[in-house]
Amino acid sequence: MKTPPSLESVREALDCIPPDLPHDDRVRLAFAVFDGIGDAGGELWLTWANRRKRPDPSGDSAVWRSAHKRGPVTVATLFGIARDHGYRPAAAEPPAKPTAAELAARAAERRAAAERAARETEERQRRGAADAAALWNRGSDEGSSPYLARKKVGNHGGRFLPEGTFLVPLRDAAGELLNVQSIRPERPADGRPEKLFVRGARKSGAFHMIGNPEGAAWLLVAEGYATA
Repeated sequence: MKTPPSLESVREALDCIPPDLPHDDRVRLAFAVFDGIGDAGGELWLTWANRRKRPDPSGDSAVWRSAHKRGPVTVATLFGIARDHGYRPAAAEPPAKPTAAELAARAAERRAAAERAARETEERQRRGAADAAALWNRGSDEGSSPYLARKKVGNHGGRFLPEGTFLVPLRDAAGELLNVQSIRPERPADGRPEKLFVRGARKSGAFHMIGNPEGAAWLLVAEGYATA
């Protein structure tokens, strides 16, 4: 999508075109102005049309009303006719180089925004960890899961909800519970995910350890519980 012209550029283009044009040409320009800037061009076009030797305000108003629709005439027509009458768009001035004070202020704004985002993330993860702990506490070490039965794997540090949902805890290296993954008994028929994390709780850097790594010759990393 092209950037629409500015109101000032449309004004400058119209100022280059003599208003005493044939009626059909004035109509085309009305459509072109409306295509470029919409209703904002009404005053510009009517002021321009009123400069001709025999103005017709009521007739011009009717013409402008008829131009309130898009059609084959685009704003390019306006600038094309204006160029035929000597219009040359002003060269855009290069943006001013920011001062040292402006650069420092922008840097301070970026730091403040980053700090706000970090605080919001920390608070969101704190609330998520609390929700994860509540979900984990609802689970039981005893139970069954159709998911584990299908995968032919046992329970290694997870918990069960009464309806058969299997819970996998996600902790950091210090053992703090950060999140919980819920694995539903059956894959939902409506296409919703089978495995869900607690909303807002942290996932990056969190893991579930199967077995005791102390003294082990190998430490294997897997993406999913059944794979591990």
